[in-house]
Amino acid sequence: MKYTPWLKRDPIKNYFQLPKEIFLLGLSPGALAVYSYLLCCENRNTYQC
Repeated sequence: MKYTPWLKRDPIKNYFQLPKEIFLLGLSPGALAVYSYLLCCENRNTYQC
């Protein structure tokens, strides 16, 4: 098996942050998943999904 190193990830393109306060709202796991998905799809210039 040939060794293939992990590609270097660009933090701006491959990650998104969740605010800590979102966990204090008592959202259901499904609602938290939807919120996280919308943040992942968000355009970081226009803040629209």
